[in-house]
Amino acid sequence: MPKLNLTICGKSFTFSCGEGQEAIINEAAKKIDEKFNLIQANKSISEMTALVMASLLVSSELLKENEDIKQNQNSSMLQSDMLEKTINEVKNATRRINDVALNFKND
Repeated sequence: MPKLNLTICGKSFTFSCGEGQEAIINEAAKKIDEKFNLIQANKSISEMTALVMASLLVSSELLKENEDIKQNQNSSMLQSDMLEKTINEVKNATRRINDVALNFKND
């Protein structure tokens, strides 16, 4: 199990993680640390409060991105359904036109 050395809030932490998760955990730690540093620039709040706020900000951004993905998936599914319906309508119209053309030709 890989071990990661992360720095958040100017403090070093060592964590174990699953194989292949190193990059994403490092990226998450960097994002939390970046938000922490922005919040901590306002010296009137404690380090713990800044860390909690940073974690909440990163989490809320992730939740927003997930919601946007879900909305895009739903929109894509609706567009796909509409396209399939239109294709079927065109196929039906083509059949009717062919039937009329055959009847016209036979008359």
